[in-house]
Amino acid sequence: MDYMDGLLKGCAIKAQSGMLTIGKGMLKFHGLIYLMQEEERVPYRPADGWQSLKAEFTEDESSLDDKV
Repeated sequence: MDYMDGLLKGCAIKAQSGMLTIGKGMLKFHGLIYLMQEEERVPYRPADGWQSLKAEFTEDESSLDDKV
């Protein structure tokens, strides 16, 4: 099955104490699958209206084995 770019599995998002925690999971971007092997935390401030969270993909030569 051919999936579009985006979340494939996991990556649960929780908001607590001014931080967003993004859980482990798999994302697809430009035909490559990336594994999030650790939780990530980013600062967060509640606001009225819609907010979005974007992922940034950079080439990290030290972890090329993590790509599927």
